Amino acid sequence: MVIVDGVFSARFKLPDVYGVYQFRVDYNRMGFTHLFSTTQVRLFLATFTYSYQVAAALTTFSIELTCVVLFNTCKYCGKLFDV
Repeated sequence: MVIVDGVFSARFKLPDVYGVYQFRVDYNRMGFTHLFSTTQVRLFLATFTYSYQVAAALTTFSIELTCVVLFNTCKYCGKLFDV
């Protein structure tokens, strides 16, 4: 922990890249004001979130394309829906 111009600061390494972390300060000392503070931080890598969205969109597109191709190439598909 380092004090610069009356501001405490600390550096530490988190155990994982992803997740939600909660930082708590609970300082109670006899004769001083009780200090309690919590801060919640969500960590993620933006490159991975975009890759999941692209993969989901490509999967949806490929399923729709497969259905269109199979429906247009099947000789019995048009007769199934005739009333």
